[in-house]
Amino acid sequence: MNKTQFYTLSGALLASTALSSAANAGTIGRYNSSSFTSSALTIDSTVFSTTASTANAVVIGGVGATDRDIGMAYNNNFSGTTHWTTEFTIAGARFITGTLTTANVQILVASQGNAASVASSISGTVVCASVTSLVDLLVVNDCTLSNGGTGVATGVAHGIALTGITFNNASGLATAGASVSLTGRVYNPSNTTQIFEASATGNILTSRLPLDIRVTAGTSGTASATTTPAAFTALSAPAAGLSLLLASVNISATGALGNTLAAASASSVTLAGTTSITVTSSILSSGAVRTVSLNAGAASANLSYLTAANFSSGTVTFSLTNTSWTAGGSSVAVTVVFQGTTAIPSAVAGAVSGSIVYNGYEQAITLAGTTAAV
Repeated sequence: MNKTQFYTLSGALLASTALSSAANAGTIGRYNSSSFTSSALTIDSTVFSTTASTANAVVIGGVGATDRDIGMAYNNNFSGTTHWTTEFTIAGARFITGTLTTANVQILVASQGNAASVASSISGTVVCASVTSLVDLLVVNDCTLSNGGTGVATGVAHGIALTGITFNNASGLATAGASVSLTGRVYNPSNTTQIFEASATGNILTSRLPLDIRVTAGTSGTASATTTPAAFTALSAPAAGLSLLLASVNISATGALGNTLAAASASSVTLAGTTSITVTSSILSSGAVRTVSLNAGAASANLSYLTAANFSSGTVTFSLTNTSWTAGGSSVAVTVVFQGTTAIPSAVAGAVSGSIVYNGYEQAITLAGTTAAV
């Protein structure tokens, strides 16, 4: 038979079962000015070097934008003269402890019976006694709304937000998909074994690439048997003529934040550094091909235009700097033009590869895909 423990909280009798009980589970997440969400922020993985010591030295956070305030939504509402302490443990990073105080804390307050909304907040400097900060633990000690004045004391505390918190030692974020997480716990500061609630571990940061890169093969071509004076010297599909799109590369920003968490690291697709796009296809070693070009923009402006000597081996590499890329926007196309006098041979789908050096960071974002066949 399960045992039930009974606690007294501000004069009311409370029953508590095991800590895993859903009734006592707070939620890790972040607040904006009017609501709470448990979704993690995304951070640019290329901010972090693949060298662990360098990556660990990157400072994350520090900006108090309201939708970047991490914290915990309480399942209970703490009101009146009730005292409570909230602690957070961190995984995947460490707190930078030097300047963390009650000034980094906001207690979220709502009118009595309206705990689902974020009506207002009050500084932890006013209602909480102190902050204890270690590299993997942050404790907001002994909070009570009765210290916040008449208007606050009549409401209920239903969450806590940490503003301007900074982290480091997060080398795992160099790998897209890695996360930094918090686990929260709320207890009676006068009796630390009296647990009011505990949260499941929740991600507050998840790393991802700053750019989404998609390689799309062109529609396979068919050489026409009816061309004159020689057969197979031009295409009948996907369109009649001498030009065939081998592949296109599209780049778009993902919205991943920079290390300050202030704004997206890539608001456009302008690149800083050198982008290389390599295309390998047996069709390129054919004497039927006259030119290969990299085109961009609605007007198909040439970013790079190469003649047969550049790709007779069956491989061609285009190198772009940020200055040449900006003319083409977010999508480029690799196109071959045939001679019109030499028969076009069959060719299986080739390969597209390359890398994008974004914003001067050491890591390159790789791209890969296939080309059209003939």
